[in-house]
Amino acid sequence: MGKASRRKSEKKETTTPSQEVLDNALNAVQTIAGNMKINIRRDLPQAEKISNALSELLGYEVSKNAPLEEYKAALAFIVMAWNISLLNPSEQSAAIQKVVDSCGTADSSILRNVRIHLKRMIALKQALFPHDKRLVVSSDVRFEGNSFGVTAAALIQ
Repeated sequence: MGKASRRKSEKKETTTPSQEVLDNALNAVQTIAGNMKINIRRDLPQAEKISNALSELLGYEVSKNAPLEEYKAALAFIVMAWNISLLNPSEQSAAIQKVVDSCGTADSSILRNVRIHLKRMIALKQALFPHDKRLVVSSDVRFEGNSFGVTAAALIQ
């Protein structure tokens, strides 16, 4: 293996999950924003991090012994509801309808449940974090010993 290959290999191994989430978020933001200056806050106390808020919501949604796939699916749903909660009420209704329409089923009970769970999650976010207007752009969940850890990045609107 040449020097360049070894350096690439070493670089890949040193990337942490949180750095990977941040890199994904930066790529998404730069694609949308172009050359706009982005200020990254890494010095927030744990209680103020978006990952802390998402972890709290995830704790309400997933049973303690659930598999990682269930945590990932729940986190994706939570992030979707969180971001929808930032819209004004008429835009929220339209966004919820888009989600329901994209479910790919005609089963009215499934569609009703999707709508109910989205509205419930939006209400929970609003109850626990009413003033938090950050837009979640990237997130991931992993097991850390006997518990789960969330890594996330958000934009301040």
